[in-house]
Order: sequence, then C-alpha cells, then structure tokens
Amino acid sequence: MKELTRNQKGSALLVLLVIFLPLLVFSAVCSTTVTQSVTVHDVDLQKAIEIAAKAAAMQVMPESQADGTPQIKTNAAQNVFHKKLADNLGLDEIMMEPFKGSMVERPDYVLIVYNTKEGYDGVELARKYTFSEGTLNSSAVTPNTPAEISITNNDIYFGSTGAICTTLSEPGIVALVNTKMVRVDGAEPECIRRWAASKVVYKTEL
Repeated sequence: MKELTRNQKGSALLVLLVIFLPLLVFSAVCSTTVTQSVTVHDVDLQKAIEIAAKAAAMQVMPESQADGTPQIKTNAAQNVFHKKLADNLGLDEIMMEPFKGSMVERPDYVLIVYNTKEGYDGVELARKYTFSEGTLNSSAVTPNTPAEISITNNDIYFGSTGAICTTLSEPGIVALVNTKMVRVDGAEPECIRRWAASKVVYKTEL
C-alpha cells in the first residue's frame, strides 16, 4: 500500500505501510492444544490498526520534506492514530468507549513514533505513548540506529530481546493494540493482540 505526495521541488514522498500478517501475540486465550480460527472481527481489528499506523506515518513535517529528510510530527501522529483507530472500530474518539453495536471493548495500545532527525518543530527522535484503561501517558525514549524494536505481550520497546522484533531504518510507527472482541460463535469475548508498523521512505524523481 502506498500514497504519494509531491512537493514544490519535484520530489516525491512515498509512505509505505509495512503490513505484517495478523499475529496473535501470546494470546491469553490460546493454548497449545486448542487452535482458534481467526474471526471476521479479528481481521477487521488488524486492518484498523494498519490503517491507523499508515495515517500516523503520513503526518510528515513539511519543512523536513522540503529538505529531503521527511520526519514525522510526533504528537500529530499519535492524535491521528488514536482517532483513526477509534473511527474504524466504532469507538468514542476521546475515551475509546465502544458505541452501540461495536464488536470490541475499549482497547489499550502502545505506540512508538520514531524519527531519525530532530531540529523541526513538533518532531522528536522517539516518543512512546501508552493508552491504558482510558488514560494516555507518554515519555521520550532513546532509540538505537537503525531502530530495533521489540513487541511483547503488552509492550513495545527499543531493543532486540522481545519475542517479535522489527527494524525501522527510516522514520516510522510501531503500534500494539490489546482488546477483547466478540466471537462469531457467540462465546465469551476473546482477548487478542495485534500489531502493525509503517515507515516513511523518501525518493527523488528523475
């Protein structure tokens, strides 16, 4: 998936969404003896996270794009991720409470916004956002270069010691969402975890 934005210098900002197949990261409801099928709603959750991650990565500071080193506006990226996730899951945009008919309970999420260069208004090297039980907290974090990021059961952090790892060589987003979703078979809501990442790639047209 890609989206192209042209600037006045005739260059192109190409934002690529790195989509990982739906992953059940250490699901508390999964066991080694019972294999659970992926529900329709589960697939919708993965798609919602991917859409939100891509939209967040598109929040590029125009001055950095003009300089040929596009960087993501940190807080703007979080705001867009939060809103897009809520919109796509049928949730209130502030507290993430489900509207009537929504197939998910209020989710928790962890989001890392990563950049390779500072010096632009609203751009930080790396900030981690944690939305839990309706409360958002954030803190600046120190990345390595290229950014090795680990995804665990309930967290995302810089380093390569997690069960799942990904690397961002360019500015990007990594998000992990935990929620409970209604089962198609009418059983008790299922606790599931999904993640996605997107990054910014800059290419100059000939």
